[in-house]
Amino acid sequence: MRCYYELLGLERTATADEIKKAYRKQALINHPDKNPDQIEESTKLFALIQEAYSVLSDDHERKWESLLRDYDPSQKGKSDFLSVSDLLRFYSRQCFTDYNDSEKGFYSVYRDLFVKIDTEEKMSLEIDSESLQDELPDFYTFGNMNTEFEPELQSFYNRFLSFSSIKSFKWFDEVNPMSVQDRNFRRKADKHNKKVREAARKEFNEAVRDLAQYIRKRDPRYKKYMVEQEQKQEEQKKLAQERLLKEKQARLDQAKAYTVQEWAQVDSESEIEEIFECVVCDLTFDNPLKMERHEKSKKHLENVELLRQEMEEEFVIQEPEPEIQTFECKVCDKVFSKQDQLSAHNLSKKHRNQVKQSKSNKPDPKQDTQATEKLLENLDSMGLEDQEIKESKDIAEGSVKTKKKKNSSGISCNTCKEGFPSRTKLFEHLEETGHARAVPVPTKSKKRK
Repeated sequence: MRCYYELLGLERTATADEIKKAYRKQALINHPDKNPDQIEESTKLFALIQEAYSVLSDDHERKWESLLRDYDPSQKGKSDFLSVSDLLRFYSRQCFTDYNDSEKGFYSVYRDLFVKIDTEEKMSLEIDSESLQDELPDFYTFGNMNTEFEPELQSFYNRFLSFSSIKSFKWFDEVNPMSVQDRNFRRKADKHNKKVREAARKEFNEAVRDLAQYIRKRDPRYKKYMVEQEQKQEEQKKLAQERLLKEKQARLDQAKAYTVQEWAQVDSESEIEEIFECVVCDLTFDNPLKMERHEKSKKHLENVELLRQEMEEEFVIQEPEPEIQTFECKVCDKVFSKQDQLSAHNLSKKHRNQVKQSKSNKPDPKQDTQATEKLLENLDSMGLEDQEIKESKDIAEGSVKTKKKKNSSGISCNTCKEGFPSRTKLFEHLEETGHARAVPVPTKSKKRK
């Protein structure tokens, strides 16, 4: 049997591009038209070249071609049954002469092969007590060149494309468990032999399945069946399109033949003309398309925006301002929105230095009391309500309070008219600027107790 690699002049490691180039080269050289003096020989050789390219360009079939060259049957179990090496010989165009029913033809060669496979399965069922099943599936013959693909040939391929042998493959056993009386040894030997048998069964099953796929791909009856199926699909598709066109035409004819009933007819004189009005631009249109174009115009969009702004200004609702919770450090005169920020600030070096400086600059309590009394007298003269002044706790700690936004015109300085949100801020302002001393004190004043 001629090697396909040698036929195309390739190495075993050839790539797909190298295989394609080698095939084109050999096809040009050995084409029958190029060899008119040896037409019969060149025709056979050209058929082998085509088969070689078909096998080597298919990764799955190329694997079996390599196995055929490297397979060593002497290393496998010996029996009268078919082996993988026997099946590998049929992965070649050279195992038959032509696609006919002659003794060496395509149909006769592969029909005899599958009959033998099925016969061995039946024999194993009868003589081998370790067979995996008690019965075999129905057998369908490979047929001849006139056999139709459906239904018999299709059933044949379905069986062998999912083939699973019932043979035990016990002739692959490498250890005889009965040669030693040691129970542990026999148990290990049985386990090892079972593993070897499963590997042999798997290899044989894959060889039969792949061979069935290889044959079906080249079976002229299968090719003819696939062409017929494609033609049927095209015909069905064409019929479906024609049916849709007929239904569409029938609907059009029905629409044309429709006549309006007298009670549904309206005199043209009594018809009411529909008017389309744009309230924003104060315009009217007699056509919906004109109205649609107008709504997309720049002038209309500008008028809509102006109207929207006017309505917002007219109907705007003044909502009460929400209370904002803040965290204040009185020492550094800073306000924070989160407690974590205030805590981090109190631990900072800058804050600690400010605390030390404020303690060193703390005024005399007596002087502070006198200044406070003067401020209270001035405030009483301004007509401010008497409120209790709370002294801050630890000067190193920030106090948390809730600020409410108020009208700044409620408390103001009589000298500069500047407004303050609280009396504390007013005290600080009077202390810094000295505006309290500039205010004339009336004769009657209420002193704070």
